[in-house]
Amino acid sequence: SSCPPTRALAASLAIGGSRGRVAAMKVAEEKFAFLDDEKSEETTRTSESDSEAPAACHACGSDVDRNAKFCPTCGAKQRRREASPLANQKAIGCCCGCCLCTLIVGVVAIVCLVLSLNSFIKFAVESVGSTLMGVPVTLDSVNFSVMQGRISLNDLDVASPQGYTDDLFQLGRFVFDVSPMSLLWGYMSTFSKPVELEEATIQNIDIWIEMQTLPTPGSNAQVVVHTMNEQVARIAKVAPSLTTPMPTLSPGDTIKVGTAKVKADRVELSNITAAVTLQPLAPIAYTLQRVLVKDVGKKSDGVYLYEFIEILVRALLMSVIKAAPANIQSNLAKGFGVDLWRELDFDGMDLDMGHGFEKMGEFSGWVTAQAALMPVHMAAASAEMTSHALQTGVDLNTEALKIGSKLTGIGVSAQTKAAAAGVKASAKAAEEMAHLTTGFTSGFANALTR
Repeated sequence: SSCPPTRALAASLAIGGSRGRVAAMKVAEEKFAFLDDEKSEETTRTSESDSEAPAACHACGSDVDRNAKFCPTCGAKQRRREASPLANQKAIGCCCGCCLCTLIVGVVAIVCLVLSLNSFIKFAVESVGSTLMGVPVTLDSVNFSVMQGRISLNDLDVASPQGYTDDLFQLGRFVFDVSPMSLLWGYMSTFSKPVELEEATIQNIDIWIEMQTLPTPGSNAQVVVHTMNEQVARIAKVAPSLTTPMPTLSPGDTIKVGTAKVKADRVELSNITAAVTLQPLAPIAYTLQRVLVKDVGKKSDGVYLYEFIEILVRALLMSVIKAAPANIQSNLAKGFGVDLWRELDFDGMDLDMGHGFEKMGEFSGWVTAQAALMPVHMAAASAEMTSHALQTGVDLNTEALKIGSKLTGIGVSAQTKAAAAGVKASAKAAEEMAHLTTGFTSGFANALTR
């Protein structure tokens, strides 16, 4: 009778009638729903407060903090108490939320890293390469695979200086296997710590060396090497004092980007084709199987990016001279080889000219000797050409004499035959004349006799 819904229901029934009963039922349903909501909220509050409410000691029944190991009243050691189901659900939900947030942040960070590294590498290769060599350097695409730890560069073109027709270099494909941890540390240190290339391969390389004699002697390779030597001397003065903040990918950051550090265990260049033009002669083409550059940057904890590009350019041009045919080797050495060598941080270089790798050996002294031999080779080539021309002239004169003698013999024979024919014709005519004279005389005598 004390329950409000019950009293409302009784009052409605006392009023009577169907309308009263319906109204009473509605009032009762609303009241019971209200009580259920209150009970549910009370239960929830109770569950939430369970984890905060003190527990009872199992020995003396005194209130004890849930996290206490001993009862402050009786000193009894307390049993381990499990958290309430609601608390466990909250902990699980919180843990899942944190994991999901961490996963999302990680994915976003990796995507940003890949995009920024692709842009950074393309900008670094094009801007640093162009500044270093003084000619346009263009790179078609960069692909960084996080899962494989591999960076691929496709279709790199190095133009020739003004006044020359073909590109100096065309390189088909670079593949760099990168140490993931060194890449991470390098990125976090804004590349002041070296990025370690475990192995690097450069495939399908075409090289065009164009050597001019007029108006002045020179070559496209000579101009690039001269510019590179000047730029290296200039950059080397300021590079140690530069910091390497994350670049803005603008031309003003070129030198800073060039001071990013790199290490490489081995760099292999393969399938190399060289074409050398000595004007006005036709191009001379030859191939080089492989070039191996070992332990780049191992002596000084990495080389700067501009030094790494410099090592590759010098290695290619040195290999072109070393593998060239003997008849043009001195020309190349004299043309740009003597300015090519510079002490850099790599262990050595091997060449494969079709018979396996062979050590290049000491290059500076060798190329200087080859350049010094160029006048001797030119004099020998000139003497050989003169000798060949003289022998050709003698051969032609001998042939002419033979032909003249043969023609003279043919003329004498013809004249002899003509004279013999004339004598024969004269004798025949005389004989015929004699016959005619005899016949006439004989006829005239007969007529007189008659």
